[in-house]
This record gives sequence, C-alpha cells and structure tokens, in this order.
Amino acid sequence: MDDVLNPDYQQFPLLRYAKRYEAELSAGDVIFVPAGAAHQVENLADSVAVSMNYVDGSNLSRAIEELFALALRGGKDEEVTLSLAKYLSSPDFNATVNMQQEPLSFYDFKRQYLLYQKLSENQA
Repeated sequence: MDDVLNPDYQQFPLLRYAKRYEAELSAGDVIFVPAGAAHQVENLADSVAVSMNYVDGSNLSRAIEELFALALRGGKDEEVTLSLAKYLSSPDFNATVNMQQEPLSFYDFKRQYLLYQKLSENQA
C-alpha cells in the first residue's frame, strides 16, 4: 500500500471497516502499541524518538518467527538477524524466560506498575 493515510479501498475493500486510532503526542508522552498491531507514525515536527520492542514468554515464539522471516528476506543485517533468531531459539536462552507469562493488557500492566511504584516509595 502506497499511502496508509489515504488507502485504496478498491484494492483493499475490507480496510474501510478497520478501526483507526489517531493520537498526537507531546514532549514526554509515551504510546503503547501492542505486539502485531499495524501502525503508522508521522512526525509533525523535528523530533527524537525512542522505540522499544519487549519480548517475554507471551510473545517469544512470534518474535522468533518474525526474526527468521526477516533474515530470509536478506539485506545488510541478515547475518545478525539470523544469529539473534537462533540464540532466542536456543535452550540456553529459553531457560531464562518465564514461558508461563500470560499476555498482559496495558491496563493490567499500568496497574501493576503503579502498585510497584507505591511499594517502592513506601520502602524508601
């Protein structure tokens, strides 16, 4: 698709039923994009952005699949990507991951984080 902000509904007719969210962030704001969620970013002004992917037991297999697929496409980082996919697939790495981790909604994550923050403040 050439322009996700102005999609071609002739070529992608079901896209008209997709729910679209828009947000304008200010300095210091953070946005959470769930794993696998398609997203588009447009900077309205010069900016510095930090992006992070979090991998745990709830999405490890998906991350490994995506890394192997990326490595198969080739490119300048093919060797590094393949090496990372192999490492994440290794028994040595899997022994360090809680594979029983259930997917966590952002609401639950935030609630647990705020509880952790409060407990940390009480210990200080």
